[in-house]
Amino acid sequence: MAKGSLVGNIAQDLGLDVKRLQAGKARIHTGDSAEYIQLNKEKGLLIIKEKIDREALCGQTTPCALHFQIALENPIEIFPITVEITDINDNAPVFDKEERRLEISESATVYKASVKENSVKGTLITKVSASDADKGSNGEVSYIIENSMRDISKLFHITEDGQLILNGPVDYEKAKKYEIDIEAVDRGVFLQQYRLSISMYYRGRAGADRIVFVCGADIHD
Repeated sequence: MAKGSLVGNIAQDLGLDVKRLQAGKARIHTGDSAEYIQLNKEKGLLIIKEKIDREALCGQTTPCALHFQIALENPIEIFPITVEITDINDNAPVFDKEERRLEISESATVYKASVKENSVKGTLITKVSASDADKGSNGEVSYIIENSMRDISKLFHITEDGQLILNGPVDYEKAKKYEIDIEAVDRGVFLQQYRLSISMYYRGRAGADRIVFVCGADIHD
């Protein structure tokens, strides 16, 4: 929440007259914690004093809340207050690794997967993974292939959990390189996307033919 945002009418919630807040010199006591909320005694309102970032305040802890007290004098009264901080989906998914390289020979198995020129449909090529700091449904990440080229959609498919699957036959005589753009998208309203570009090319050498996957993260706002 931004500075100056309204949290609530605390006078109404506590059943107090605004005059009581003023006469009792009502004030907020937070102990050793930072003061994110201030009290408007003239109107009996709680207002955001400093911008609140849920992830910075609580990380992955759920629920996330601010705890403080409102104190009054003459007579002394103490009211414990809890303000729950809800997630607004302000974080985009981020790929776990900015760069990684897989070298897969025709006979070897890497990450329990091998890719040959005659590999069948459904062969697992690699798996990408992104994380999102938001909580609940706002933090659920899915993956899509964003390329507009027909060949890419025919040859490759990505599952919701990030598995890049061979969707058709690969012919290295026709194409020795494919650019595959994979986007991690969170499922909330805020749909900023981060792009992972995967390049695949065939490198032929006598006795050492192999497929190389090179992944690098390109951030797009």
